[in-house]
Order: sequence, then C-alpha cells, then structure tokens
Amino acid sequence: MLKVQKMDSNEMLKEKIENGIDKNLFFDYVNIQVLESEVTIKGFVKSRYDKDRIESITRNTAGVISVKNELAINY
Repeated sequence: MLKVQKMDSNEMLKEKIENGIDKNLFFDYVNIQVLESEVTIKGFVKSRYDKDRIESITRNTAGVISVKNELAINY
C-alpha cells in the first residue's frame, strides 16, 4: 500500500519557488519561508542581480501575495 502525505499550500508554494530559483541561478544560501502566501527570502547571494532575480522569480510565482527580500550580497 502506498501512503501519500498531502502537502499544505505553504509547502507547495515553497516548492514551486525553490524549483524556479534552482533552474535559474547559483547562490550561496537561500532560505524561503512561506506563511499564508506571504514569502520571506533570506540568505546570501553573489550579486545584486542574483538578489533581484530571486525576488522577481518569487514575486512571479503563482499564489505569492507579497515578498520580503532579506537577501544579503556576499561579495
């Protein structure tokens, strides 16, 4: 028998964002937190471009209402 655990909407949204970011960028460390479609992204990236791109990917993910970008640039 196969058991499948249903993911809640926060987990599904986080997975969609992670999949979009992984395909587009290289980064040191990014943590994504989702609470009721409001997303906080934290961590370290290598450039301003990467920071802005991750925010853009997150904002353009279906289901995201707002984004708080706390990414730091690690030169």
